[in-house]
Amino acid sequence: MPTHEFSVILSAASELTDERLLDVADRLAECGCDDATIVANRDGVEAMFDRDDDSLDSAIAGALRDIQSTGLKPIRVELDPERIAPASAAG
Repeated sequence: MPTHEFSVILSAASELTDERLLDVADRLAECGCDDATIVANRDGVEAMFDRDDDSLDSAIAGALRDIQSTGLKPIRVELDPERIAPASAAG
């Protein structure tokens, strides 16, 4: 099964302190996002995923479901264009 790399940016509902960042990391680990590295981001919190799944779409959808189950709010998904194969190469 391939590993897909992507980031989900989460809204920081309050001031982002070290304690808040650790709380977010704990909540995400408890819901199955132990395949993400959690870091502070200028827009809130960034969860950088290395997720094994059959497709990128499925990996992202699963991560978003997991995140939303904690009550956290994803605001966008980011992909590194260098890590995505062109559509013509995927076929």
